[in-house]
Amino acid sequence: MRSRSHCRSTYDAVVRGILGFVAVGAGGYALLVRGALTLDLDVGRRVRPLGPIERTIAALPETVFDVIASPYLDRTPRAMQERLNVWERGSDMALVAHVTTRGRLTTTHGRDRALRASASRLVQAAARTSAAEAERRAARR
Repeated sequence: MRSRSHCRSTYDAVVRGILGFVAVGAGGYALLVRGALTLDLDVGRRVRPLGPIERTIAALPETVFDVIASPYLDRTPRAMQERLNVWERGSDMALVAHVTTRGRLTTTHGRDRALRASASRLVQAAARTSAAEAERRAARR
C-alpha cells in the first residue's frame, strides 16, 4: 500500500505540470499575437515571385499617391487616430507606428525609442537631401 505522502507528491507534480503547460501556452499565445513569435504552418499563403507587383489603376499617379499618403503626410483621419501614430512628417516621407489590437493584447510596430530616434534622424536627413536635390534640379534649369 502506498503512503499518503507519495500520493500527495504525485498529485503536486501533476498539478505543477498542468500549471506549467498552461503558463507556457498562455505565454506562447501572447508572443504569437504580438508578432514576437512566428509560427509558419504553410497554410493559407500564396508564394509570389520576387519583384514589383503591378496593378493597373484608372487614375492619375498623383491622385493615387495623394489618397494613399494622406493619412501619413496630412492630418490623420479621426477613424484612424487610434491605430496610427505619426511621429514625424516630411514632405514625402513619414515615420509612423501602427497599433494592432487582438482581444486584450495590443502591439505597436516601431515602438522602441532608440529606433524612433534613429528613424527620426533618417527622416530629417532624407528631407534635407530631397530639398538639396530640388535646389540642384532648379539650378540646372
